[in-house]
Amino acid sequence: MIKKILIFIATIFALAGIAYASNKQMTTDLAEISDLRLTSPAGHIDIVSDNAGGFGFFTWPTNDGVAGTPLVTDGNGNLSFQAPVAARVWAGRFTTNSAAFWTVTSTTYADFDQTTASTLNEQYNQGFGTVSTISGGTTILPGVSITAIVDGTLRVEAIVSIDSSTGVTAKIAAGLQLIETNSATVLAYGSAGMTSSSTGGLAGNNSATIVLVGYFPVTNGSTYNFVVQGGSSAQTLAIKTGVTGFPSSGNAPGFLSFAMEYLL
Repeated sequence: MIKKILIFIATIFALAGIAYASNKQMTTDLAEISDLRLTSPAGHIDIVSDNAGGFGFFTWPTNDGVAGTPLVTDGNGNLSFQAPVAARVWAGRFTTNSAAFWTVTSTTYADFDQTTASTLNEQYNQGFGTVSTISGGTTILPGVSITAIVDGTLRVEAIVSIDSSTGVTAKIAAGLQLIETNSATVLAYGSAGMTSSSTGGLAGNNSATIVLVGYFPVTNGSTYNFVVQGGSSAQTLAIKTGVTGFPSSGNAPGFLSFAMEYLL
């Protein structure tokens, strides 16, 4: 039996011009033979062991592929280079022409309430699908809603400018969390300390920018809501999406932006 196997392998070498066998020398040990890897020029037949003493036959693609591109089989032994998968990315921000903002008065994480409507403005969408706002309070929540278009992991980023809506009168600690509300799963936390200022709004040092980044597993066809919640040790916390009169007023415009990407 060993002799027949060696004759078979030698015949394959002669027909396909094979010159490589997993850096192993020829042997009469069947365990060594089961690890055999044979390669040949494009379009020819290759033999790859199943590491169990058997061998399978595969046909290489006839065209050259990009270095590092994996090979896939059609289930019938025909190999081809895997087609590149385009990135699925979305980015957008809430905008308004007035000093619209969300507020929350809570010492624990809670939903913001928006008294003046703000518009979700899509800035970039490459194969990501539809992104919409989430109803809550009197208008909408500071968040985005999606229906997943593939199974996988989603990277979610929120950049938020916060301040006290009435001006900080004492040192406070402000905190935000990025949460998927359907599952009550927190993706990320962020915090900032703000000190007293003589004026309200975004003036002085009673404002901060917090970046929240998290990862969440998604299932094709399911809906997910990603929302920013907040709270502070004292006073009302605000997210503003626009301040009129900038830059002559000296007040920097507030913002709330989101970016999402399916990880390949």
